[in-house]
Amino acid sequence: MDGCLRDLDGIETLDMPVYAKGITPQGPFKFGPGEVNVPIACGGQVVFPGDILVGDKDGIVVIRRQDAEEVAKAAIAKKESEDKTFALMGSDLEAYAQKHLKTTEKRMDGKNVLICGSYCEKYQY
Repeated sequence: MDGCLRDLDGIETLDMPVYAKGITPQGPFKFGPGEVNVPIACGGQVVFPGDILVGDKDGIVVIRRQDAEEVAKAAIAKKESEDKTFALMGSDLEAYAQKHLKTTEKRMDGKNVLICGSYCEKYQY
């Protein structure tokens, strides 16, 4: 909802997530019947009928229906990569730190950025 909602006690009993900008005790203004299956603007994003909305406590992303398969493949690949990273962090933190430092150096190569600080001194980089 691109606005506030009320009746939070009732909404919390629903078996679905509900997102809104806030909570208010005021009732809604009713200026017409509304429309169904038309594009809307919500949170500065245009949402078309058939779009897929995915969200969690951090926010919501709108995925166009025609992009869904590509986005799903990218999300699966990202999840697999993150699973490997977290497994390495859990099993060998030093190896993870070395890998992270190398990828950071590669990403920052040629940029006027100081990568090291007290971390580098501790690990003698």
